[in-house]
Amino acid sequence: MKRAAFTALIAVGLILWKFSAAGLYLAAAVIAAGVIAAAENLADKGEVKVSCDELFPKKGHAPVLTFGGRKRLKGRVLCENIVTGERSAFDVKIGRTRSFALPAQADCGGLFIRFVQFSRCDLLGLTRLTVVCHADGYITIMPENTDVSALFDPSSGEEELDGARELTGGEPLRRLNYKLTHRFGKPYVNIYSPENAGDIWLFGDYGLADGAADAAEKLCALAAFLEERGVPFGLALPCGENDVQLTDRADSESVLQAVLHFPLYSCEGHSVLPALMTRLPDDVQVLAFTRNTAFEDDRVTILRTVKN
Repeated sequence: MKRAAFTALIAVGLILWKFSAAGLYLAAAVIAAGVIAAAENLADKGEVKVSCDELFPKKGHAPVLTFGGRKRLKGRVLCENIVTGERSAFDVKIGRTRSFALPAQADCGGLFIRFVQFSRCDLLGLTRLTVVCHADGYITIMPENTDVSALFDPSSGEEELDGARELTGGEPLRRLNYKLTHRFGKPYVNIYSPENAGDIWLFGDYGLADGAADAAEKLCALAAFLEERGVPFGLALPCGENDVQLTDRADSESVLQAVLHFPLYSCEGHSVLPALMTRLPDDVQVLAFTRNTAFEDDRVTILRTVKN
């Protein structure tokens, strides 16, 4: 539209030139304005800084991206949650406000953002310049404060017994406490308190799919829970097709960094839980988020995840 108007003004000036010299001046002025606008646009470096209002927002927050400079921009913003693999794309036009708000983030995890096909035109729309956007920082969507004490503590009430709780569903049958089940007439399962267990390991496996975000939240919450109580623990994550990376003395911060930037959804590798258990001593307890529910080992407690 701008190019058409520019061309029309030059044409009008040339037509008027036949009747008056003012037409020539009009055409010359329009051409000069076009040259100046194009030169200003092309002389720019074509780089724009992009910052975020918060680099570590909580889940549910809508991050706001702010673009530097004053000129209008147009392009696409691509977002990918590393933990869940969820991808989204947005066509954006940046005007005077210089900002673009992403949707509220439903899942925790590192947010990988790319800026593609960004460009800007001069005032008259004659030239288009490709723009490279540089982000100031990496956005990490932080998990909520999830209560995980029930994973360790016995159930409350008159029938509370150390080391066992009433079956809630999903626990492996090998943990069924037959003595208490017979005594109270309803199923009980053994649980493991940090004070009575050996070394504790937190494990997130490949291919958690729709449960990846929930697993990431619970892994981070478990790390904070153990750290608050002074219980040492380790973190295990897959590394390659059939290997596992072990962090022997982990803390809540290192777990956040590792788990929120690991593709727990990915099905590219098969379960590495068997490989993990060959590398750990006999007296450990492993709290595992895995789809490999057929794996049987008394040292492993497979925890459930909730689909998003």
